[in-house]
Amino acid sequence: MSSSRELVRLLTLPRGREGEEFRISVDEFSPDDGEPKSYCSIRVWYRSGTEMRPGKAGCTVRRGELEKAIEALQRALAIVTGKEPIPRAADVRQQQLPSTDQSAAMENF
Repeated sequence: MSSSRELVRLLTLPRGREGEEFRISVDEFSPDDGEPKSYCSIRVWYRSGTEMRPGKAGCTVRRGELEKAIEALQRALAIVTGKEPIPRAADVRQQQLPSTDQSAAMENF
């Protein structure tokens, strides 16, 4: 049976309702019929009784997406802190990466 596991937790911040946490970690997915693959997990966790459980709010970032995602987050930080102006919508559309077909996207996993 395929499974996921946390390899290393990089960040934990208290968030929202009592007991919720914002976590960034490097996790590993092990499919039934292939090599394990590592990815970045960004997720809100919630308390259920005595244990923490992953919530629906969050995403995974594949190895091939990670560098561009970090660049975008660094730019977002510059915009929200006022170090960079908010770009015009037309400028943003020109900078977005072209979409790829599913098979090409899986190669970056």
